[in-house]
Amino acid sequence: MNNWRYGVLAALAWLLVTLTVPAMADLPPQSSATAHRLGQQAYDRGQLTQAVDHWQAAIQDFAQQGDVRSQTLTTAHLAIALQDLGDWSAATGTLDQAQQLAQRLNDDFVSAQLRMVQGSLALHQGQVTHALAMWQQAESLYREIDDDTGLLQSQLNQAQALQLLGHHRQAFQRLQQLTDRMETLPASALKVTGLQNLGITLQAIGEWQQATALLNESLALAQQQQLTGLVGDIHLSLGNVFRAQTDWPRAIQHYQQAISLTGDRSIQLTAQLNRFSLLVNTGEQVQMEDAIALLPQIPPLLKQLPPSRTTVYAHVNLAESLITLSQAISLSPHPPSLSHTLSPALSQTLSPQSIAQLLSTAVNQARSLHDAKAEAYALGELGHLYETNQQWSEALDLTRTAVQLAQDVQAKEIAMPWQWQQGRILKATGDMDGAIEAYDQAVHTLQDLRQDLVSLSPDIQFSFREQVEPVYRQLAQLLLAEVDTLPRVERQRRLVRSRQLIEDLQLATLDDFFRQACIAGTPRTIDTIDTTAAVIYPILLDQDLDSQRLEVIVSIPGSSPGTRELMHYGRAIPPAMSQQVFDHLQAALTLLYNADEILPTAHTLHQWLIEPAESLLAQHSIHTLVFVPDGFLRNVPMAVLHDGNQFLIEKYTIALSPGLQLLPSSSQPLDISNQPLTLASGLSEQRSGFVALPNVVTELEQVQQLTPTETFLNQTFITPNLQAQLDVNDFPIIHLATHGQFSSKLEDTFLLTWNDRLTIQDLENLLSHQEYRQPIELLILSACQTARGDDRAALGLAGIAVRAGARSILSTLWSVADDSTAQLITSFYQNLTQQTTKAEALRQAQLSLLHSNDFNHPYFWGPFVLVGNWQ
Repeated sequence: MNNWRYGVLAALAWLLVTLTVPAMADLPPQSSATAHRLGQQAYDRGQLTQAVDHWQAAIQDFAQQGDVRSQTLTTAHLAIALQDLGDWSAATGTLDQAQQLAQRLNDDFVSAQLRMVQGSLALHQGQVTHALAMWQQAESLYREIDDDTGLLQSQLNQAQALQLLGHHRQAFQRLQQLTDRMETLPASALKVTGLQNLGITLQAIGEWQQATALLNESLALAQQQQLTGLVGDIHLSLGNVFRAQTDWPRAIQHYQQAISLTGDRSIQLTAQLNRFSLLVNTGEQVQMEDAIALLPQIPPLLKQLPPSRTTVYAHVNLAESLITLSQAISLSPHPPSLSHTLSPALSQTLSPQSIAQLLSTAVNQARSLHDAKAEAYALGELGHLYETNQQWSEALDLTRTAVQLAQDVQAKEIAMPWQWQQGRILKATGDMDGAIEAYDQAVHTLQDLRQDLVSLSPDIQFSFREQVEPVYRQLAQLLLAEVDTLPRVERQRRLVRSRQLIEDLQLATLDDFFRQACIAGTPRTIDTIDTTAAVIYPILLDQDLDSQRLEVIVSIPGSSPGTRELMHYGRAIPPAMSQQVFDHLQAALTLLYNADEILPTAHTLHQWLIEPAESLLAQHSIHTLVFVPDGFLRNVPMAVLHDGNQFLIEKYTIALSPGLQLLPSSSQPLDISNQPLTLASGLSEQRSGFVALPNVVTELEQVQQLTPTETFLNQTFITPNLQAQLDVNDFPIIHLATHGQFSSKLEDTFLLTWNDRLTIQDLENLLSHQEYRQPIELLILSACQTARGDDRAALGLAGIAVRAGARSILSTLWSVADDSTAQLITSFYQNLTQQTTKAEALRQAQLSLLHSNDFNHPYFWGPFVLVGNWQ
């Protein structure tokens, strides 16, 4: 869980950079100005209550002096501090006072500052559109008075708002414009800090390569300008970027540089804590030994800092790392290899009593600061300590208090993990209903935080599999436990909630893949798409290290029109067994094995996924199966499942979906008998280390014979040519016969053109115009494959399906011989002319290979999958 703690700190630090108003300029050299500056210094140190006191005193002094301008600006600062303390009513009232004061002035700078504060408060209250409007107005005002600092700040904030609203292309373009503008500025402290802030912002949306380049440029300028106070801070930012990419060595290197090159104790402490938690959480013995050696250097730094929110968070960060380290040592299969390095003093430091004292100090500091958010953070971690020591009553009391405090100040990012923690504790004490309620609260909070999780803190979404995904899975496990023993009404209610939870998990997983909340999913019933199809939701749930369950929910047409019936079945599967089945299936689906050798594994999967529902499927005359797969099942070609007599594709049409709520609007079955215009491109020659695909020529020629086609082959298959055609024509079908790879990493998912690699972002930019015109009905990607050894690689395929804006995508899970591919694709197009559904057209094309003499091995026809709308 320590990565989540790091993520909160990173998110808060980023917000502090982008949302606070700039320091006040041109204050008169009087005691009131001194009070203002003291407030600014206290705020920068995280001493929010002291900042409030200083600013309130300054406001009174400015009022007595009749200095309305300074009074107004300081009141705006005060509103931000009150917002940070979670006192929304006081913050809003204070901002109103500032606005009333500003009416007595005719000052563009003051007006711009107030717009910045209005935007900040609006954003924190979820009013993103209003925040964007305020920052746009601020930009205009800053531009009129040539205030470069304010201009940069307002534009960074606008990029954030655009990101949160889902306008990712506009947000990225705005950041790119800022990057270009930064390059034109002369070398100065403004350029250094501007590049650094821009780099931090790009990191927050997952643009790591560009973020690294800008931070390195900022670092070089700071060194050149001898701005020693900024050098350490930039190294800290670089360490965070490399940490987000799991590049541990370079992250540690930059943290060390930050420690040695700055005199700022706060930066030194943050770098040491980040370095320490990184070493602890790698799980490697050598790194943990390095962490043990580093530990004595941290408490002296901690003691040198005065009480502040930053100091409270540092105590909690250290405590969490100590808990993790202590558990790692106690669970080590060879404890002496670690414990021999522990001195009595370090053993004492790692004791529950010492960690509790560390957290008690944090709680007391937070209370002395009247900082409810920091107190909630520290109390929840203290509850976590009691949880790890199985002191359930104390753990539950502390956790409940932490949740309530966080909710009182609308700190959802702090409330969520403690809601999850509360669920775990209640489950451990046997209160299953209470546990389900707490988990439900955590999931709802996560959904409220979707934008923030991926847009404000890449570290949270980067550790998705450890900190976010388990909340969904553990709740599903609670809902499905003993569900078949419940009365029918309650069983259906639990299954409906479980199905929705699985859909929400698919949505969250794709958010994690994209590193941004890019999908506005709307729950849909299957009947709005297809009243006759069955949807199968398999989900893999870990019970412990040696136990895993496969739970399956099947949605079938109900007894009356417009209704659905849900059934459930599951089985225990040792993790080693599921991995063995998957590995054997992947190996058997090659030409090194005879076709019959795949049958035992394919039959096992059929028994797991289909067999318990077969009689019900037959009873309802189901012809179409839609899978919403999970885990390693995403990489399994469902067509090859075998019941002992025939393959699944011989009985059903099959489609895949990342979730019904992700499907585009329903449409009539695609009919190419009316000769729609198709855009077809491909590579037949060897390029960039990929083998030649000579039969791509035949494939594209066949497409041209079946439908009017604009074709680009080899040297002409370049992005500008595609863009030129897409700018002037609607293409219901886009066909790309080229190498490509799907990966669980966004940056490793691409399609090959003649001179470049087309990423998902490139593809989205290329096809973006069509969202305003006729939608793309079908995107065909032949010759692609999932990355080997990547059990989540099919996320890349689902990602392309979602971001391309196409209603359906036909692609392959592995690269197949191009002669059989040409034959199958030709058959698919021919079947579409018969006014059948896309799924049925694919099924018939696959069967044509299965029943042929040359290509009946599942290797040839098995990998073709239809993702999205199967109509």
